[in-house]
Amino acid sequence: MKKNIFVPGICVCISILVFALLTACASGGKTPEVTEVPEVVEAPEPEPEPEPVNFEEALACLDRGRALLREGKNDEAIKEFDDALAINKNLTDGYFYRGIAYYDNGSVDQAITDWDDTLSLQPDYVEALNNRGVAYRNQDDLDKAIEDYNEALRIKPDYSIALSNRGLAYDYKGDYDQAIADWEEVLKIEPNNANAKSDIERARQLRGN
Repeated sequence: MKKNIFVPGICVCISILVFALLTACASGGKTPEVTEVPEVVEAPEPEPEPEPVNFEEALACLDRGRALLREGKNDEAIKEFDDALAINKNLTDGYFYRGIAYYDNGSVDQAITDWDDTLSLQPDYVEALNNRGVAYRNQDDLDKAIEDYNEALRIKPDYSIALSNRGLAYDYKGDYDQAIADWEEVLKIEPNNANAKSDIERARQLRGN
């Protein structure tokens, strides 16, 4: 009697044959197509490098603008400052001096915007703080003006211009004691400051003594 034996090779061949027949039936007797995937793909186009900043040209525009500003040619100065900032948008003095030109032209809001930008780049720019304080004072926003003078004096306690202007802001508010105190501090720094002396006398008269 023959024994039922398991022959691995035969079973494997039968299994492969059965799988092939089933696959052929499922695909209608056609061999399924193989989608080819390219082994190599091209890299995306590199982004163009930014143009190098011509700092020398920006500074040349700035210098021309400052010269025009001193001559009172504010519109021409603004054009030079615009050109400087188009080359280098982080040129702090470009915003600062353009703010002066706008202020002299009566464009106070634009001046404040430029001094905002100046201070965003350089928060300790005390001249910009003083100038913005003057602009706020001229808009009758005395509290904001005093805040800017306070910050300027926190950074530079002996900044006599900010002291004088803060005294004037207090004077406008009718706070003559504070105004006099600021102008007296100015005289400690500049003993011959005639404006501080006359302002103190006027404030004392308005205060009543």
